[in-house]
Amino acid sequence: MLNSFIFNGRIIPLRPGQDVELITRRIYAADSMTLLVGPNGCGKTRALRKIASVLSSKNPNKRDIADLYWESEYDMPNTYAIYYTPVPFGVEMPQSGNRFIKLQPEKLKHNSELHGEINKDLESFFKIKIQHKLRLNIISHGSIRSLFYNFYHTSKKINKIATIREGFHSYIDTFIETNQKINDLRKSGFDYFSPEIQDLNDVNERNTKEFGAKLKEVIGSQFILYLRAYEHAYSNHNKTEKACRQLLTKMGLLKSLLESEPQGPAGDSFDSTLKTISEISKIVNDNKLTKNEYFINYNQLKEIEHLDISKFAKIIYSDMSAGAAALIDQFSKILHHSDLVFKRDQCKKLLILIDEGDAFLHTHWQQLYIDYLDKTISEIKSKFDTVQVIITTHSPIVMSDFPKNCIAMLDEPPDNDDIFELKQATTPSASFAAPLDMVIRHANNAGSLGSFAIRTIRKLIEDIDEGKEINPGVVEIIDDKVIKSEIERLINERKNRVENRE
Repeated sequence: MLNSFIFNGRIIPLRPGQDVELITRRIYAADSMTLLVGPNGCGKTRALRKIASVLSSKNPNKRDIADLYWESEYDMPNTYAIYYTPVPFGVEMPQSGNRFIKLQPEKLKHNSELHGEINKDLESFFKIKIQHKLRLNIISHGSIRSLFYNFYHTSKKINKIATIREGFHSYIDTFIETNQKINDLRKSGFDYFSPEIQDLNDVNERNTKEFGAKLKEVIGSQFILYLRAYEHAYSNHNKTEKACRQLLTKMGLLKSLLESEPQGPAGDSFDSTLKTISEISKIVNDNKLTKNEYFINYNQLKEIEHLDISKFAKIIYSDMSAGAAALIDQFSKILHHSDLVFKRDQCKKLLILIDEGDAFLHTHWQQLYIDYLDKTISEIKSKFDTVQVIITTHSPIVMSDFPKNCIAMLDEPPDNDDIFELKQATTPSASFAAPLDMVIRHANNAGSLGSFAIRTIRKLIEDIDEGKEINPGVVEIIDDKVIKSEIERLINERKNRVENRE
């Protein structure tokens, strides 16, 4: 295990003395839990980077190695580190390699292998409403237009009378006639946007719509399913004459292929896609499959995951909040990669570095964060000899879940006068289960009021001292009873002084 490390002239303990360590092992699933706190720029991320740089490189800096104190000489080569931060911008951290992996969020997409059962677990623990959508490739009037153009271009290469299904010749003839009129007008000098040409374009649009309506009538209730299968097969195969003829035959626009011509890949793709789409229509309880998106429940999700939908549909999260997305991404990745380390690596000691993992979380979810992290660590711990966790945060709520001996407060590095002296990192005088205002003062080195509120209150006091008129509405909005009472006392004292002088 990693006992401690040196950063900015401070010794950061990761195992807080024997007595405290025994206590923390009774309350935490991890072998050690350490929280790094301090103002922006104090070096919390850099402290994690120092550890990561040793484990990520095959030839780490000797000075960095010397600054890490391990329990045994065998611990460092047998330790693997996982770093995670939910922040979306680049964090300066070593690249993954050797015995280290850097994890950061990306656009959240449903990934059954990665997320697995954790979604249900998070739903229960954080009361998150996680909804999934099945998003199919968009079907619109443009899909009909594309099909019609393929039908038209293919018809020019075949014996139309012998091959085109009865009832569809007229749409081709109308299109040819209308386009000929447009070409004649263009040769006569008419602009493309002239009313005459626009009227003819409208004729083509109506012709295409009527073509689509006729085709829907021929195919019946499965029209959209057929159109989806056609679009997928057409877009994923070469547009050869044979492929086009096969797909148009599948759509009922051409008569049956000659018996001597075997079905090709495009036709096979149409058949397999139509079969899959038909199964999807049953799962979402819409035999016509007219919508492009469907909300799906967990049981439907599991059924769809057994199908190959990657080419024409995908499963996405619906209306996911930033906090919920951060939790799903963070814990699924930490669990997934710890499992990969366990299966693929000889390392039996795991070091988890979490940089502001509570970012994006509402205060209530911050209250649950360490509890859920501890639950996650208990699952990971069963696979490793030791699991250590180092976390950074700005949240006083997260701080209140750590004993003060498990918190290291980072501040400005010591002066060069102290270059030969290492100092122990300071710890707060109050943290675990303490009131939040006390945690903010003692562990966060900050007041519990915002600077704007402080400035407004100070201005009130100055105005009272100078005898200026005070707006009672400003006093009324102060919610701290002690401060409000003191302001009112000052106002009354000034009022009494004025009255006594009169």
